[in-house]
Amino acid sequence: MSDSRMRLKLTNSLDRPRIVVLEPWTGEYTLKPGKSFEIIAEGDMAQPLEIELVEDRIVVYAFDTAGAMLTIFEDGKERLQSE
Repeated sequence: MSDSRMRLKLTNSLDRPRIVVLEPWTGEYTLKPGKSFEIIAEGDMAQPLEIELVEDRIVVYAFDTAGAMLTIFEDGKERLQSE
């Protein structure tokens, strides 16, 4: 399959922060209550994108292909791990 791009919106409806983890890069981002992240997935989507909910964590697994990338945006700006 050729390279593709897809958008995924995650919203935290809990009253406490959740950790969003991007795999296989192990990037961790704090998603505050009532806030949303938009995740842009790019690459060969021959493998499915997978989302796992584990108590206070949301783990997003990207397809394990060359050139695959996940990028998180909050309020239209790219979010860095240290923020």
